[in-house]
Amino acid sequence: MKANNPFTLTFGKKPNECIARYEATDMILSTFTAANPVNQAYMIEGLRGSGKTVLMTAIASTLRQDSNWVVVDLNSTRDLIEDLALRLSDSCRKLPNLPEVGFNVTIAGVGLGINGTHALRDNISLIEELLEALEKKSKKVLITIDEVLGDENMRRFASEYQIFLRKNYPVFLLMTGLYENIHQIQNDPALTFLLRTPKISLGPLSIHQITKDFGESPRF
Repeated sequence: MKANNPFTLTFGKKPNECIARYEATDMILSTFTAANPVNQAYMIEGLRGSGKTVLMTAIASTLRQDSNWVVVDLNSTRDLIEDLALRLSDSCRKLPNLPEVGFNVTIAGVGLGINGTHALRDNISLIEELLEALEKKSKKVLITIDEVLGDENMRRFASEYQIFLRKNYPVFLLMTGLYENIHQIQNDPALTFLLRTPKISLGPLSIHQITKDFGESPRF
């Protein structure tokens, strides 16, 4: 009889049996939910298949269940600023009693006014207005970016995120990436705040734990 594989090869999908990273999960959640967070960003680095995405997804899922949090997942291959403006705007539309911003995001980054006329409104202005509205409602925003790249797109996003922090917006960042990409980002002289961002390094999964969980899985 063959053992039923409790794990999964599907990228980022939580398997039936998950080798939990309790310490890392608790550290990130306790930091982000503290009254006065000492950090508002974490980087999760590791080899492919080490569970980076699963860990980030678990944290995001936990905070999604909290009505005080808004979670937006960004695509590292897209324009991150534009993606944030679009996804944050969509999330805010689902929340009750939030002020109507009155602008939609366009590919050009210019808002479209309520009356259909073009307005001189870029995506950064829209994001800041949304963050201010969320702050007044005592809500926090978690931004997740999976498999970050050390490119110009990331540099522009990180520079703006640093400004959001200086303005004390309730915004938090969780990123995953391969060792080499995280190293490249953290050593960019233009992004000094990321040099101080805590890293969580995930090593290879425990062969002993994998063998134990696989052996205990149901058989068919």
